[in-house]
Amino acid sequence: MNNGDMGCCGLACIQCSTYLKEECAGCKKQEDKTCDTKTCCMDKNIDGCYACTLFPCEKDLFKNVRVLVFNKALKQHGKEHVICCLEVNHKNGIHYHPADGIVGDYDKLKTEDEIMNLLLNGQYKE
Repeated sequence: MNNGDMGCCGLACIQCSTYLKEECAGCKKQEDKTCDTKTCCMDKNIDGCYACTLFPCEKDLFKNVRVLVFNKALKQHGKEHVICCLEVNHKNGIHYHPADGIVGDYDKLKTEDEIMNLLLNGQYKE
């Protein structure tokens, strides 16, 4: 797996198909400041939304259940653990993004519990 990072918003840059094709360095390595989430994190000198005392705030990005769950997992379990879980899941055929698109296994689930269980335990809840 690539020595990547999680995005400021909690997305998994390390498993994004664009990142893996080296078409994107991840938001933390880019100079571009057009992302308001990245700018907010930089202004607060924090690693990501999960590290903010106001998390979860009213930003629209938290209306996406996967983004909300990934940030909750980062806050509760730490970045290293979440990255490890993503890597293990990937090796076991659970894909954040398939090579040919952006809708992965985590996107197919609807509830916070389902996504968290898949992320942390590599299992779909029956």
